[in-house]
Amino acid sequence: MAFPKGFLFGTANADHQVEAHDPGREDVWDLWERCQGLTPRGRATAWLSMGGRHAQLVGFKCLDLFRSFGILSAGDPESETSTPEFMNDTAINTKVDYLLVGLGTHENQPTNRSVVFHQILEKHGVVHDYAVGGNGAHDWATWRWLLHERLLPNLFKRK
Repeated sequence: MAFPKGFLFGTANADHQVEAHDPGREDVWDLWERCQGLTPRGRATAWLSMGGRHAQLVGFKCLDLFRSFGILSAGDPESETSTPEFMNDTAINTKVDYLLVGLGTHENQPTNRSVVFHQILEKHGVVHDYAVGGNGAHDWATWRWLLHERLLPNLFKRK
């Protein structure tokens, strides 16, 4: 997998999950985003399977922390009642930088939660990238394809 030039990969605690995080004070993440010319608090959250639903349910309610989302082989089919503020926000497309809803080739069935979630987003006019592929189902091959072909290339694009 090739990452964008200059991309450094590592692990760390997310500062918004640390008890001492104060959104009213600039921290190292804010400084980095400002110096890179990025949208403040322009972070992303992405998960797969049940975690994808959690990323949606938490992230859609925390637009002050997250501006990009990867919902892989997931999505809440009850999104109109679980995240109504997000779905009914007429300015939502200015608040979200990138939203990927992705699933495997063999998951693409009318009642699949990702398919239903995609339909709800379309109904509400929420701009999103809908990707079906990887020639897999609910598996690592699909998620690797979604990460490599859709999420990472689109997440690191400058506006």
